[in-house]
Amino acid sequence: GYLLYRLPRTRKSSLCLFIIGYFNLDVYVFTISSLNDYSLKSLFTKLPQHCIVLLEDIDVISASQNSPANTKVSLSTLLNVLDSLVSSISRLLIITTNYINRLDLALIRPSYVDIKLELYLANKDIIN
Repeated sequence: GYLLYRLPRTRKSSLCLFIIGYFNLDVYVFTISSLNDYSLKSLFTKLPQHCIVLLEDIDVISASQNSPANTKVSLSTLLNVLDSLVSSISRLLIITTNYINRLDLALIRPSYVDIKLELYLANKDIIN
């Protein structure tokens, strides 16, 4: 899986679109802040075998508590559905966050995240 991180407006979504296009698979986008434990589990059980799962702004899951106020998805539920996802070698996981330091280390362990990409704002040197 991929972890794309850095501050807002660093084009994480654009890079996600590139990755999605490269692998040419259907993508399923999950915005954790709009889900609860039940809906997340239910949606994950309906995923096809070959797909990309995009978890956007995963930093709403707090590293300090199991059921943060920002979301109705608990860390333990998210870890359980990720375990079921990574057991399938034909599914690709992409996680985005603005604040990597807010993530519980269990969310970005090697079994979930193989590649961590820190994105920066483009400056004149990069553009040229």
